[in-house]
Amino acid sequence: MRREHHVRGRRHGFTLIELLVVIAIIAILIGLLLPAIQKVRESAARAKCQNHLKQIGLAAQNYHDAYKRFSGLGPYSPLVALFPFLEQQALYQQLITCQELGTDITSGGLSSLAATPLSLLVCPSDSGIPSPPVIQLIGTNVYYGVSSYKGNYSPMPLSGSFGGGGVVGQVLSIARITDGASNTIYFGEFNNNDPNWPQWAPFVNNSQQSSEVLGNPLNAFSRWCVAPFGTCASGYYPINQQLPPLLTPPGQFDFYHPGTQRVVTYGSGHTSGANFVFCDGSVHFISNAIGDTPGLLFALCTPAGDEVVDTSGF
Repeated sequence: MRREHHVRGRRHGFTLIELLVVIAIIAILIGLLLPAIQKVRESAARAKCQNHLKQIGLAAQNYHDAYKRFSGLGPYSPLVALFPFLEQQALYQQLITCQELGTDITSGGLSSLAATPLSLLVCPSDSGIPSPPVIQLIGTNVYYGVSSYKGNYSPMPLSGSFGGGGVVGQVLSIARITDGASNTIYFGEFNNNDPNWPQWAPFVNNSQQSSEVLGNPLNAFSRWCVAPFGTCASGYYPINQQLPPLLTPPGQFDFYHPGTQRVVTYGSGHTSGANFVFCDGSVHFISNAIGDTPGLLFALCTPAGDEVVDTSGF
């Protein structure tokens, strides 16, 4: 019988050069995909933020239908006034009861009413807000829920009276918005992250508020239950204007230094702009480039300024 011998070839693994080539190709592919993944992630975050503002805008319309005006500062903030129309009726009633009885809403530490975390009020791109969105006053048992959104209180620069003249700083019906509800900002984003905030914090609105910094860039003035600084902004300052390095200490209580102005400046963690909801309930992304058109952001924050708004500016 004839025997056939089969000779099997020797199997070779990857050589070092081949392995390095494969690793290099994978690294290149990851490098190409990463920006696309980040872009998709930011797009999703921006869309979620716009949805939050859309809900605030719809709540404002329902509030106006009920009270024939837009929400204002009292008794807590323009955001708190909208709670019954944002599925937060129980929290709103508890806050009002505390106000009527003179009870401190910060009593109870993390379980206090003021410390209630509200995801609807947080933009996913706002890296200055912790998770959960609650901050603590250093050395105390006082906590506050934080927000990424602030109302249009004024088109004016910050002063001892905070200017005024916006939407949430006065009793304002839609009939009094003669510039048009679609041309008037109601709420906009506020960026709680600023790399130079810790330098300025000790000089912002005296030392009482700066104790909330917690040793990081968190700007603690975005508390949803506090007005006006906690929930109000001004259209006078450029969108996403950040603090410069602190070279010379300012006055201890100076409304005009950049640190104090920063707490009323619109901005966001999104790329090149911020989201805003207008008095007609529409939501728009306004680019930082709006500053290239002098007075445009100012005009969008005046309800009855008789300005001609060129929407091509954003």
